[in-house]
Amino acid sequence: PTPPAPAPRAPAPRVVAPAPQARALPGNRPGIGLALLPSPGAVLVSTVTPGSSADIAGLVAGDLLLDVDGKPVTSPAEVAGTFNSAPSGRTFFVNLKRGDRRASAILVVPFK
Repeated sequence: PTPPAPAPRAPAPRVVAPAPQARALPGNRPGIGLALLPSPGAVLVSTVTPGSSADIAGLVAGDLLLDVDGKPVTSPAEVAGTFNSAPSGRTFFVNLKRGDRRASAILVVPFK
């Protein structure tokens, strides 16, 4: 008789560092899950935190944010300030460019 095959090993856990813009806000509310960089005429998404509101909305690294609620974006600080100052549960309509295509997403500010 042949010996039984060894049990499959579970994959090693994936360690993901939090994005700089995704740090906790006052009151321990999690961030929206984006790290942003300046880009001409837009703001570049450099990192999306797995499981964050941005991830759930479908944003990915490399997306260019064009506007938030119809207001053109001018800097990463402006976008972060808009999201960070919003109350929990507030939704934002975001227009973006991904490669050659335009898309939109709805971001929800996380609850505590």
